[in-house]
Amino acid sequence: SPTFPEYCKIGKSINLADRIRTYNAYNPYKTFIFDYISILFDDYTEAEDTVLQQLKERGIDPLVGCEWFDIKHIALIKELIQNLDTKHKRLLS
Repeated sequence: SPTFPEYCKIGKSINLADRIRTYNAYNPYKTFIFDYISILFDDYTEAEDTVLQQLKERGIDPLVGCEWFDIKHIALIKELIQNLDTKHKRLLS
């Protein structure tokens, strides 16, 4: 989000359109975006928990709350999610 350019958030939503509307509700420029989206998980809560745990195991703690991280970790976060995507695809095959 341009409002918080130093942060990235890991999260989940059943309704992506509602989620982005909520994030942009008080943003006059409606500039909040989703940088990486995965829709492959049957249990998206488990997927989110797995990524958060993998970050913790690497010594990467959230800056705020439990899902907001320093933007410098965005590449690693995407990689962890992509690895889960790949694993999930193999399980479906």
